[in-house]
Order: sequence, then C-alpha cells, then structure tokens
Amino acid sequence: MEWFNNLDISNKIAIVSALATFSVSIISTIIALLALRTTKKSITEANRPYVVIAIETIETGFYAKYLVIKNYGTTGAYIDFVKTNHEFKNTYFNNFIKDLTTRFIAPGQSFVSYLDIEPEEAQMEFEIQYSSPLGKYQERFTLNEKLYKHQVRKSVNQSQLSELSNVLNNVFHAQDKSKI
Repeated sequence: MEWFNNLDISNKIAIVSALATFSVSIISTIIALLALRTTKKSITEANRPYVVIAIETIETGFYAKYLVIKNYGTTGAYIDFVKTNHEFKNTYFNNFIKDLTTRFIAPGQSFVSYLDIEPEEAQMEFEIQYSSPLGKYQERFTLNEKLYKHQVRKSVNQSQLSELSNVLNNVFHAQDKSKI
C-alpha cells in the first residue's frame, strides 16, 4: 500500500473512481442477468401449456358427470401418459384413458368422456405427463365425485306446464347458472 501513499491526490482519485466504476458495472451486470432470468421464466410460465383433469357436470333434467382433460395454456402439448389409481369398470373409459397417450392437445381443446362410476369409486387420483417445446410437465389431480352431490339445485315444476316444458325450463336455468 506504500505505493498508493506516494501518489498525488489526482492519481488517488482516478484509481478510486476506476475501482468504483468497475464495482458498479459488475453489480449492474449481475442485476441485469437476474432480471433476464426472471423475465425468461415469466415468459415461459405465461406461454406454457396447462393441462388439467377435472370433473364437469351437465344438467339435462339430471346431473351427468364427465371427465374433462383440457389445455388451459397458450401452447399446445403432447400427452405422454395419463395414469389413474384404479381400474374403472367401464371398458370404454379405460380405452379413453389409454388412447390419450401421444395425443396432441391444442390450447383451449379438451377431451371429454362420460364418467360412469360407482359411489365407492368417488375419489380418483390422476397423474398426467405432457410435453411441449418449452419443457416436460407432470401434474397430479385428486378428484372427489362426492362433492357434486352437494350441489344446490332448484327445480321448476309448474303444474300448468307440461313435463317437457318443466325439463326445458330447468335445463335453461342450469345453462344460465353455469355462466356465473
């Protein structure tokens, strides 16, 4: 450090300002790289596929339950596999699950199958793996069909209307309710 003490004041100021400038530029570069990484992650998350498995109900005078696999993301995906925790008694439904493998699912597209299950099959677990150019994704869903028995339903049964009119009235009511 003796050499630094032997310098005149203008040289000392020049060295200190150069070190400060170097430090600030290193810190700025680190901050820019972190911001770039965060921006890239945000863009990837915003543009990735989000494939979801859920139960939907449709009312047509009675509640019919459907298993829906839908891509809510903005990018298409290839379904690598769908697994479930038990065998369904319905052969058609088992084939539906098997046939999803290697299927492409576009943004907003859904695959739907009637869900004919027994009360003891109320809790179902599904695992889905899908991939896109942005990466591979794996999701797990636990669906409980028992939840749907608690849906509040107000039926119209006006005596001056025919049975068909009452059913149509209830269907249109259910349709409007689904927009809520």
